[in-house]
Amino acid sequence: MKRLLICLTAVFYCGKAFALSAESGVTITTTKNLYCNKEHGITICTTHKFEPYTGIIKEEYSNGHLKMMAYFKNGKANGLRKEYYENGQLKEESFYKNGRLDGLVVSYYKNGLLEEEAYYKDGKIDGRWKLYDKNGGITNEKYFNDGTETVADSYGYQRQ
Repeated sequence: MKRLLICLTAVFYCGKAFALSAESGVTITTTKNLYCNKEHGITICTTHKFEPYTGIIKEEYSNGHLKMMAYFKNGKANGLRKEYYENGQLKEESFYKNGRLDGLVVSYYKNGLLEEEAYYKDGKIDGRWKLYDKNGGITNEKYFNDGTETVADSYGYQRQ
């Protein structure tokens, strides 16, 4: 009887967590129950046994379209992450290494044209950043080194 009570309590709390997810219009679909928390700016996902999760995490909108897909290794985002608009159009593509942005991050307008491009290294913006208007024209371009904006000419070479 005690086991049954514990199991029912666990099911109630798990159902509560997924109900909150469903209310926001997003469902997490994996083969395991996952718990994700942010620690020092890094999202950590563990299984119900508090083991770091390795695999793919997918979130879906209430209409069944994919909202987000990300690879995780040892509980942290590691590799490709894609985010989509509710209509299925790609919204953002990024790469992670050990839970931090690392590589090219590209975001798109709903019309499919580029909105923003930036390079990251170990979670900090590093290199060229470009912002585009809804017609595809570049509206802003900056250069960063280890998260700090630097002075650069229009060809991307840093001035001395």
